Amino acid sequence: MWESHAGAGALIVRDGRVLMVLRERSGKVRWELPSGLLEEGESLEEAAARETLEETSLRVEVGCLLCTVVMDVPEENYRSINAYFYASASGRSIPHPGSLDEPIQRAEFVDTAQLRPSDIHPVDRRILSR
Repeated sequence: MWESHAGAGALIVRDGRVLMVLRERSGKVRWELPSGLLEEGESLEEAAARETLEETSLRVEVGCLLCTVVMDVPEENYRSINAYFYASASGRSIPHPGSLDEPIQRAEFVDTAQLRPSDIHPVDRRILSR
């Protein structure tokens, strides 16, 4: 039986660099866009803003919908349907991991052209290629 969840994330670009977090997921450490699952009663936009704040310590203003993606992890019978939004960060604050509960090693604006494709989570590679 599949366990399915809804989530949201954000794409924030500053000076040509993308806000990303370096995190461990399923035994691999890769760069990802800030994202996570919805909490009860929360809208997709609210979840995108909250997750960005929790993961990067940056407050953002969520804009229009960028895309939706489905992430399947068959070996765990897990599926997530996520909405990603364009967003903008308030001010010039410097990101840093916000929550000690998350396996996030770094949060920063990254020049994705300097990364190998394998350094970026496959779902986020698809989003960034748009």
